[in-house]
Amino acid sequence: MGVPIPLNSGSVTVTEVAFDCSGTATRRPATNHKFVTIRVAFNDSGPDPISITPNAWRLYGDETNGAISIETGNPDALLEQVVKPGVRASGVVTFEVAEDAYQLFAVGKLPDVTAVFNVFLPIYPNGFSVCADSGG
Repeated sequence: MGVPIPLNSGSVTVTEVAFDCSGTATRRPATNHKFVTIRVAFNDSGPDPISITPNAWRLYGDETNGAISIETGNPDALLEQVVKPGVRASGVVTFEVAEDAYQLFAVGKLPDVTAVFNVFLPIYPNGFSVCADSGG
C-alpha cells in the first residue's frame, strides 16, 4: 500500500484501506458483514489515456473469493472514466465481506497490468465483534 504500480502510461496506487460497518444512507452491510473500502489513485504521466473502472477490482482472502465492487452511494466512489495524460484521478472502491475477514488482497485487472495489493485490516481477538463493538 502506498507504493505506485507502474502502468504503460502512468501508475496506480492504493492510498488508504478501511472497514465500514455503517454503510451509507442508501446501502448498509448485511448482518455479520462489513464494507471494505480501498482508495485508489491513478496518475497518467502519458503518453496515452488510462481507462479506469471500479469493476476492474476484486477482493480475495479470508472467506472472500473474488468479491466484486459494489455501489453504496459514497460520494467519493471511483467513477468509470478515461484519465488523460497529465491528469490524476482517485476514488473509493467498496466491497462487502464477512465481518471476520481481515487478511485480504485487492486485485485490479487493468489494461496494462494486474495490480495486487495487500489489504490487511486490524485483526481482533476471537469473540470480538468489530461491527457490534464499534457502534456501527
